[in-house]
Amino acid sequence: MRLFNQYTITKLIIVFSCFVQSQTISNDSLEISRLKNHIATLDYISRQTSNNKFYIQLGQTYIDSILQIEPENKYALKFNKKFNLTLSTCDQNMNHVVELFPFFHGFPEYMGFADDPIEYAYDDALNKLFSLKHIKLSKSPIKDTNITSIVIRNNCDDEMFEIVNQTVIENTNHYILPPHQIISMIGEKDYETLINGNLSENFIFPIMESLNLERLGVFIVNDIDVIDNKIWFVESKFTTFSKESGLSEPIFAKGFCHDKRAIGILDILIMLIESILLLTFLSFLTTFSYKNKLNSTNILSSLLYGFLYKLEFVSKTFIIPLVFSFVMIYSLSYIMPTPEDHYMEFSAKIWVFLLTLGMSLVPTIINLYVINRMDLDGFHTINGYRTFANTSLYATYLPLEIFYLIQYDNKFTEAQFISIFVTFCIGDLLARSYFQFTAISKNSSLKTQSFIGLILGIIGLLIFNLIILSKLSIQNLLISIALIVPISILHRLIGVYLNKKYEQKIRSSSEIKFLSDVPFIKSLIDPQVKIYDKVKESMSNSELNIFTINGPSGIGKTRSLFETKKAFEDNNWEWYYGDCDEVQGETAISFEPFLEAFKNLLKIEEFTNRGEQLDSSLGSVVDVGSAIIDVDASSFVKNYDRDGNQKMTEICVDIIEKLERRKKKTVFVMEDIHWIDPESYSFLKLFIQMINRNKFLRGNMCIIFSMRCEVDNKFRGPSSIEFNNDLKELQSNSSFKFSIQELLNENDFDVKDFTKQLSVQNNNFKIQNNSLVQINNLFNNAIDEFVVDYITPLYITKVIEKWIEDGLLIYSPEGYRLKSAISSDNLPNDTGVDSYYHTIIGNYDEKWQRLLESAAIIGNKFNAEILATVWRYELLDVLSFLEKAVQDKLLIDISDEDNIYMFGVKSKVGSGKRIISSIKSYFTSYDTDESEKQIILEYNKRYIDLQHDIIENAHNYSIEEILKTLRRLCTLLINNSYKIKAEKLIFELVVRLGDKYEIEKLKSVQSFLEGYNTFKNSVQIINDIIYIIDSDGPKNQLKSIESKLSGQNYEKGSLGYNLRLYALLSHDGEVEDNVYRLSENELNYIENNLLSDFKGYVKVCLSLLYTDEKYKLNDELVGKDQVYEYYSQKNNFLEELISNITNIESYLDIEINLWKLNLQICQSHSNPSKADKEALDKTSIDILENVRNNRQSRHILSSAYKARFRVLSSVFQNDERSIQEFRDNLISKDQLRDINWVKSVLSFLNSRSSKIYFKQFNEEGIDILNQCEEVIYKYVDDAVWTSSIEYLLCAKSAYYLSVGEYESALDVNFKNLDLIVANIGDKNNHYTNVCSTISDIYKSMGDVEKSKQWDLKS
Repeated sequence: MRLFNQYTITKLIIVFSCFVQSQTISNDSLEISRLKNHIATLDYISRQTSNNKFYIQLGQTYIDSILQIEPENKYALKFNKKFNLTLSTCDQNMNHVVELFPFFHGFPEYMGFADDPIEYAYDDALNKLFSLKHIKLSKSPIKDTNITSIVIRNNCDDEMFEIVNQTVIENTNHYILPPHQIISMIGEKDYETLINGNLSENFIFPIMESLNLERLGVFIVNDIDVIDNKIWFVESKFTTFSKESGLSEPIFAKGFCHDKRAIGILDILIMLIESILLLTFLSFLTTFSYKNKLNSTNILSSLLYGFLYKLEFVSKTFIIPLVFSFVMIYSLSYIMPTPEDHYMEFSAKIWVFLLTLGMSLVPTIINLYVINRMDLDGFHTINGYRTFANTSLYATYLPLEIFYLIQYDNKFTEAQFISIFVTFCIGDLLARSYFQFTAISKNSSLKTQSFIGLILGIIGLLIFNLIILSKLSIQNLLISIALIVPISILHRLIGVYLNKKYEQKIRSSSEIKFLSDVPFIKSLIDPQVKIYDKVKESMSNSELNIFTINGPSGIGKTRSLFETKKAFEDNNWEWYYGDCDEVQGETAISFEPFLEAFKNLLKIEEFTNRGEQLDSSLGSVVDVGSAIIDVDASSFVKNYDRDGNQKMTEICVDIIEKLERRKKKTVFVMEDIHWIDPESYSFLKLFIQMINRNKFLRGNMCIIFSMRCEVDNKFRGPSSIEFNNDLKELQSNSSFKFSIQELLNENDFDVKDFTKQLSVQNNNFKIQNNSLVQINNLFNNAIDEFVVDYITPLYITKVIEKWIEDGLLIYSPEGYRLKSAISSDNLPNDTGVDSYYHTIIGNYDEKWQRLLESAAIIGNKFNAEILATVWRYELLDVLSFLEKAVQDKLLIDISDEDNIYMFGVKSKVGSGKRIISSIKSYFTSYDTDESEKQIILEYNKRYIDLQHDIIENAHNYSIEEILKTLRRLCTLLINNSYKIKAEKLIFELVVRLGDKYEIEKLKSVQSFLEGYNTFKNSVQIINDIIYIIDSDGPKNQLKSIESKLSGQNYEKGSLGYNLRLYALLSHDGEVEDNVYRLSENELNYIENNLLSDFKGYVKVCLSLLYTDEKYKLNDELVGKDQVYEYYSQKNNFLEELISNITNIESYLDIEINLWKLNLQICQSHSNPSKADKEALDKTSIDILENVRNNRQSRHILSSAYKARFRVLSSVFQNDERSIQEFRDNLISKDQLRDINWVKSVLSFLNSRSSKIYFKQFNEEGIDILNQCEEVIYKYVDDAVWTSSIEYLLCAKSAYYLSVGEYESALDVNFKNLDLIVANIGDKNNHYTNVCSTISDIYKSMGDVEKSKQWDLKS
């Protein structure tokens, strides 16, 4: 029994094992069958897609799966051999060399992104079938045949089968028998058997008999294969059945679809966001400095701000290259090689090359043009360029990552990280190259470096493109890094080599001539003692320190100051230097000495120059590029304007704040004050006033002015005596006194024995002892006996050089020696000491001598193209001559600016002045003054002829461009036609500056015009206009000025007449509404003459003022309807005035809309409807947003806020919303705290809503008021009373009253009262209003007696 049991168990085990083995074999067989089907499917698909490598490799994975089950499977081995053969045959075809090749022609049609993939597959199969021809039916495609047909299936689910039926019905001319009709003929059971693939005659004949058909069409559909629920492969057939021959041979078509529904917009959006964040993080890491981190008071806040700033920068520079990369990829698809083309064919090479340029460089260049126009802060720096280049290049390669995501259903995160690093390396190379190309530098090798860098950058892009086009993989990306990083390093090494070579060239090219490198002679003056030590010892800790240096030309003022510079910097002083040019050419700009001194502090020159270069160089490139791809550049590039109209006060505040922030002692040197132009002199006075209000700088800054002491010479600027008087006047009008001391004068310079010391100290120049004694004694005696007006170091060096040129001093190995005895007769006058340069000039043709003379008279820096045009010479001839002058060391070619030259020798401070002086002294045979005058007149006449468009269409040009032309015109005022042109430009300037409340710039124009007696009356009217429009100035003389202007008579049409009318127009807040100051004739003149003579900005400004003047509220208007009608007429009148103005600038449009808004607010007092209120709400929001986003509208920012708060408080009476918007828009930390911000804040704090605000947010309220006070007193002195100070004190009073601090409220009002009395007296409404407020305060305090007293005063 026991043995039996063991036998039974063994038998059972054997049976079970056999069963399991048979099941395994059965399962393996099924799996192999399934895999074979997949292989056959992928074989078909690969052949249909030009042997697509992706599908062949996918098929090989299924072959490997079969071989793992059955290593000797013949089917798998056969297909493996076939696939390998295909891969080896096609390995050099474009679609095998370029991994994602199909995507460069568009997204493949066989991929489905939205609908069910089996539908796409059947659509493909059926459309192919419909276009085939069945010979036994007709010569037309199947779809066009008229035949009765049925649709059956071998393997297709019900839903898809129904869709197939509908597709056949809709897209063919066949009559498809419906199910109910077939069922009626053969029954439901047979119908089911038929449509599921059984084409038995038993089913077909009854149908044909019933319908009396000779032939029946049959569509058959079949699901062949589904691979991983991703790839669907189907088949469609068509055959016919006839009574005679039965079924015909079928024709068939197959279709497939690769399901890509898993890839959504969200996936791509996430990829974009990730990329932007990665780029931001990399940029943040490469630019964040540890020093900044330590200096930050709030590390987290500083880090967050820095990161957000970079995020904004990267986001703005990311989109355009991404979009244009796709555009360029598909634009180049028209020249793509075919998939079967060999990768070395010419068409393939040119496509890859153009793809590199088109996909990467072109979008980057377009982006560069757009971003440059946006004036992003920090863009024009090496870090800005690097971030820009990295972001732009990476964005252009993002399409490849998107293609990869679609092809493989998988996001390649590692590729994102590595690609960003690769594009960073290439971007750094291109950014450095462009930065070098645009650098303002004397190093000529920078241009070579930039050119090499550009070539290497393009090579790097080609390498990167070739590698990642072949396959986007980690291995290939690492190979890219290995190849591109050395290229970047190579460029840096080339730069080091070229810089060293340039330095060696500079050192070796220094000429061993007497004047090439004159050393500083310490016996002349000890700068350490006379300048640095004296400044240090004399510095006041509480007063602004001003020092003056007086001395003749050539005494050594400039050289001494520069010798002292090192002493200041070694002792941790910051040094800022600017000088006033004797001659100002067409390249001269306003306030040039200040820009020269503070350009690095303000980053003005770098920002403006690079931006302008980009605009000019890229504008045409973008135009050409947009033409090629048929895109309107204006549709994506806004016409951004640079901020050329920044107020002088804001520039001063900017300088002061930056200097204070640095917390260092500062020395500001301004040389040659005697040559300062009127505009810069006006700015200088303002600068001194404003810097004197800053407590830190008063005790830590000294200003040094140098000037000549000659009394006989006529200078553009003030004499020494006039300058000191002006300083004293400034001091008398200031709340804070400043120290004025003479630092040096001519007696501090010891010129005796200068020649002796020069021979001892200069190794390149020696004089024999005997000759040295004679020469030294001669100069010493001349100093004592005043043989020449001034014996200066410059005079001595020039005389010695002349003697060398004349052969009086002869070179010998022991040193120069005198050829013959000398006496005082050998000392030439000033015009005779320039023989060195006279010899050079004498070698030129006469016409070039005269051209050089005109250039020297007209400006230190000049434009060769303008000079050639003016004198009617060929530009190439002029440039050829100027290059000769550069070689002769008379000129410097400003290589960063086309055709711009300046007088001087590189690396020699002040050499330009001496060369100009020598050129002028060469022409001694002429009456110098008359000769200069004639040259200037002739030049300016021809120059003005070239500026015809500025004169006729001044509205199209900037203030600076108009000023340049006006300066030229004012030298030609003797001619009446030029005078008329000048007057037109003056009126243009006055109105434009007046509208923007550019008080300081208007004053500088006034100062400039004071130099011309022709404009004497006009200058006085401009002074009156300044008084009228200056909202922060006193108003006690307003009535008398208006009365004076009303009584003046000027010739109709003259500048005085026009300015007088402009002054009397209704400027903000001047007079009561019903006061008219212009006659009917004068109003008609404005409408018929001024509004037709002027265009653009001036016409809009005059239209607004004129409309206000013509339509004034008067007492005759009664009732709301009349008032409403009055405002409607006023609005219509303005519309008519400006109807013919075309292309109104955006900032002018904003100003017009703001004017209309204020009109509508006044109209709203007549019971506005809900729709009217909503319209006002939207309009006021839109206008405020537009003003905030337009820098040229900043002067009306406070007016826009005021209008918005009026809408909220007067129209909606919604204090809570008013408070909320005030806090959201004006209290945020990122708001620029300038005078416009102050006025905007105070417009709210003096509104009805302020009382509630002060009660709800009292701590915030007083903090904001203190901030306003701090800003205001940067602009005005403590003792001055202005409208801003009045609004500030009124708001402070309201604050203290709201929190119950009556004593503090009284203090504020008493301060306001004292300022009013001191500035405009006690006979005015301001005095009355404050007295009334004081009365109310005492009443609130319960002091009835004092309340009555102040009420009587009011």
